[in-house]
Amino acid sequence: MPRMTFPVAVHLFLIKDNKILLLRRFNTGYEDGNYSVVAGHIDGGEDVFSAMIREAKEEAGIDVVLENLEIVQVMHRKKENEERIDYFFKCEKWNGTIEIIEPDKCDEFVWVELDKLPKNTVNYVNEAINNYKKNIKFSLYGWKKIQAPHVEIETSRLILRPLTEADVATVRLINGDEHKTDEAAIEFIRWQSNPGRLLIQFYIWLRQTNQCIGRVYIHAKPEINNEVEIGYGITEQHRNQGYATEAAKAAVWYAFEQAGQEVLSAIVKPENTASRRVIEKLGFISGGVRTVLDDDGEYFDFDYFRLYHTDYLPGPEWDKSITALKGEFAMTDQEKFAGFKQKLIDENEQRYGKEIRANYGDTAVDESNANIKGLTKEQYDKGEQLRIEIEEALKAAFETGDPAGELAQKACDLHKQWLCIYNPKYSKEYHIGLGEMYVADERFRANYDKLAPGCTAFLRDAINIFCLC
Repeated sequence: MPRMTFPVAVHLFLIKDNKILLLRRFNTGYEDGNYSVVAGHIDGGEDVFSAMIREAKEEAGIDVVLENLEIVQVMHRKKENEERIDYFFKCEKWNGTIEIIEPDKCDEFVWVELDKLPKNTVNYVNEAINNYKKNIKFSLYGWKKIQAPHVEIETSRLILRPLTEADVATVRLINGDEHKTDEAAIEFIRWQSNPGRLLIQFYIWLRQTNQCIGRVYIHAKPEINNEVEIGYGITEQHRNQGYATEAAKAAVWYAFEQAGQEVLSAIVKPENTASRRVIEKLGFISGGVRTVLDDDGEYFDFDYFRLYHTDYLPGPEWDKSITALKGEFAMTDQEKFAGFKQKLIDENEQRYGKEIRANYGDTAVDESNANIKGLTKEQYDKGEQLRIEIEEALKAAFETGDPAGELAQKACDLHKQWLCIYNPKYSKEYHIGLGEMYVADERFRANYDKLAPGCTAFLRDAINIFCLC
């Protein structure tokens, strides 16, 4: 059976003062007289970013650059007998004056408030804008609605289940600041059933009183590369009574034994000692520190943990004889550590394998993977510590603005030490090439630009100086 191919389109959300630029379609034969955004299909031989930059120039006469484009949503859209993939970009900075370049296709540009879209906005564009406001990164459109499974789990003191539309009062009681009306609460409940991101979200009820005391959820978290994360929250008056651990155990059991997950991640703010205790009781392994964009749009350092499915869990509260998922990570657990390293290799191959193999060849990459498989726990821990020290040194060096300075060269030396752990066949040429690749590829670039915009290019310049000395 031949593989399907989909048209791919790009759409631009130009944002200014909480307003979005809409265009009115004209004389195209599709949705004429209705409002959409600057958009178009990708041409052969161009990536989605290049296509968006081209369409912005061709339709609105403006120049946008890669650094000012952010993918805020991907939509898998079904239109009659055709499927499409739509990318939606946000842009808040551009050069030039917005003007109608294609009057045979568009007869008006208008700035409208994000919360006051015209009724005649193209339906899927309207939905995409609303998803953007809710920070929904992936959506389905035009497909038959898939309902999230209705699962109820009972533990000794708790009942865990998803929300239904009968729970409007509960939503307003727990999330009253966000959902002040019944309509808002119902919209939130319906969003919970969207399978695009959530694997499951359980709200937690006390068995004796049927009082809702919090929630526990499992979802793909974009801020940590869409790893499947567990999170939880308990109302203040019910904390420090073991409810969070009891509910989280049930959620872990569901994720591993019912939903087929093999690994879960968790991030915890360092000062949140209570949440950290819950994670440690569940047996999660510390994976160092991750810098993550929080709900307020600021970057913070979070403690990062992972838990692998290595044993059968007989029930939501587990049997006391189950010990493999409890306690600290031990070097004697060779099988578990081997699985952890294989997961690292698989993730790197999925995210970066194509580019790295193209630049350095299959042999070099295979040797590097073999070296990772041979790492000891001490070597891995050293690498994680070096990664943290690199970021600290690089951030301080960037503030000086001098890639040849002492701090910048210290960061490069730490970077070299880190590289040597994962690839003993270090060379200056390899180091320089890696720095160039960091800048050229947006995924690598984002890893250091999260410290400060332009930090990746600064590191590249510092590496060039370091290797030529």
